[in-house]
Amino acid sequence: MSYVVLWIAGFVAAVLFFINSAMFPRLLYIRKGNNRILKRKLALLLRKEMKWHAALGWVGLGFVFIHIGVQIQSFSYLFWDYKRILGVIAFLSLIFVLWSGWLRSQKANGLRRRFHAWNSIFFTLIVLLHLIW
Repeated sequence: MSYVVLWIAGFVAAVLFFINSAMFPRLLYIRKGNNRILKRKLALLLRKEMKWHAALGWVGLGFVFIHIGVQIQSFSYLFWDYKRILGVIAFLSLIFVLWSGWLRSQKANGLRRRFHAWNSIFFTLIVLLHLIW
């Protein structure tokens, strides 16, 4: 039973992760692309999607907590390997990304935008390593 909950919570967290991490390439295309019509359509879509971006991050954190709770409940925290170490680093970087996103929502400027973007890129790399390893 606990392994089913572990896999479901991990899967839902991964789906939310991929939904949120798909924003960066689209934002980059809006800034650097050539097709003006596509840039406008993407901007309108992302304006609607941005309302859900932070909420998906917090919901993903909830599923990560469920994932960690099931790991602790099944006593698998006693055995440390690369996947679990990367999972802990990914969890800490998720906290850092949520914090930088909150800072950006309080007062947006270029420094905080880049700070949130670079934190998100680091988080994406760590999560991909965690999922692949």
